Amino acid sequence: MRIFPISVFLILIAIINFGFRSFEINPFDYLNERDLKILKALGLNLENIPEQILVIETDNLSEFVNISNAPHFLSAITRDGKIFIQNKNYLLKKFDKTLKHEVLHVILHALDLPYFLEEGLVCELTEEWKGRKRSIINVENTNYTELRTLWELESYSYSCWIKIKEIFGF
Repeated sequence: MRIFPISVFLILIAIINFGFRSFEINPFDYLNERDLKILKALGLNLENIPEQILVIETDNLSEFVNISNAPHFLSAITRDGKIFIQNKNYLLKKFDKTLKHEVLHVILHALDLPYFLEEGLVCELTEEWKGRKRSIINVENTNYTELRTLWELESYSYSCWIKIKEIFGF
């Protein structure tokens, strides 16, 4: 009979420690006409875009790292079609752009592209590197999962965007 009180105690601790909230969004709310035109040109069947995407918004950085298993310097990450994102009050003006970035990852993942192409397309559609620069690296020979700093990941992301511009002429 001691198992029951221990189980209840552990559940209460989990609830107290993890105060995240989850909600669903319609990905089409984050796409404009240009986005849809490019997605169609890439061969994506718009009917295959999920009607809803689950978003898990964490309360704090520690919770984000624990729940998403992502590095502390990321604002969000997509795993298994779900978006894990840091708190809106922390990201402030970056929240909606970050959410769009991750929505596009969920959508483009269906095309089964090499990751550098997916990241580059996401960055083109969000226009997040417009007017900004980072170091350029060879993304085709870089395993993004081995990058360990924010600067490395930003340089990778920026380089993916540059590569997409070269390939597609954006």
